[in-house]
Amino acid sequence: MERGKKIIVDNGVRAKLLGYGSYPTIREALKGKIDTPRALTIRAEALKLGGVEVEPINQNNNESTNVSGVCTPTI
Repeated sequence: MERGKKIIVDNGVRAKLLGYGSYPTIREALKGKIDTPRALTIRAEALKLGGVEVEPINQNNNESTNVSGVCTPTI
């Protein structure tokens, strides 16, 4: 597991993870923002319970999508 990758889980899994820490701790661990032994345990357990690790989106890319070729109906 790499720090920085986000883990997506259902709310039921988050509830099960409350035994490992408070909700803010779980949230930050699943976002990959903290790197403590407890956070690593939370992340490992989340993956065991069906969580999916995803790459973060590059939020510095502010390019807008150019929509071309859009047809408008004529009446």
